[in-house]
Amino acid sequence: MPDINYDKIKHFVQVNENILAAFTIHLGKEDYIDDLNLAEDASITKEFINKIRLSLQDIFRDLGTSTDFNKIVGRLRWKIYEFDQIRILLICEKDQVVVVLIKSDTSLCGTVDNILGYYFEAEDIPKSLF
Repeated sequence: MPDINYDKIKHFVQVNENILAAFTIHLGKEDYIDDLNLAEDASITKEFINKIRLSLQDIFRDLGTSTDFNKIVGRLRWKIYEFDQIRILLICEKDQVVVVLIKSDTSLCGTVDNILGYYFEAEDIPKSLF
């Protein structure tokens, strides 16, 4: 069954020049990549995507476990990692994480607002995240 929210992100990769790639990581015994979509002009390889997955593996495992903190404030919905050459947006679902790779030289506010607003439908998140 296709994930409608992920289909929205896939469309964003195709039309937004600030997004380099998007894919899902299914959480479980073996985290695996699914639904990889690369922007046409992105110079990113599947090997690079796999290195990102391996580097974030511990974070993915933590997202899949329930803690006392989660019971108090709820499940983490999204998180941004900013590096010199790339931004990584993690959108957290119950059993998967949607990973969006964003160019680092773009407006963080505008790009992330657009992605999350489009993904969650505007009524679920604040009008401005920043």
